[in-house]
Amino acid sequence: MTAAGQRGFTILEILVGFFVLALAFVSLGAYTSSQRNGLFKSSQLSDGTQVAVSALEETKRMLSDSATFKKMYDQTGYGDYPVTASRTINAVPYTVTVTMRRGPVKDYLLKVRARVTWKGSHSIEFGVLVPGAAVGT
Repeated sequence: MTAAGQRGFTILEILVGFFVLALAFVSLGAYTSSQRNGLFKSSQLSDGTQVAVSALEETKRMLSDSATFKKMYDQTGYGDYPVTASRTINAVPYTVTVTMRRGPVKDYLLKVRARVTWKGSHSIEFGVLVPGAAVGT
């Protein structure tokens, strides 16, 4: 039941309602912006991972040739052998550095690491061991 002469909301009640509604929309906007930023960072990490894995696979394919493997194995006897390349995915530049290092001599292995960096402060790194094929086959 309503009191006699009261027909609706007062101007103060309406202003308080609008204030509460405005706070809800501002909070929702901040949350949405935060989520979008997180998705963008996740996308960059996924693209960086793709670049690193692709570089490792290309290097493994190259080293599957026994003459190329022997050449790289001999080259790494003088120290690490780095190769750097750039790629752009979704308008973000990525720099990938593939470094080959000789494993234990008795095992005839190359340790291959791919490090991808973007935006100066973000990076990801993966590695793989590549066994040498019999030379001359």
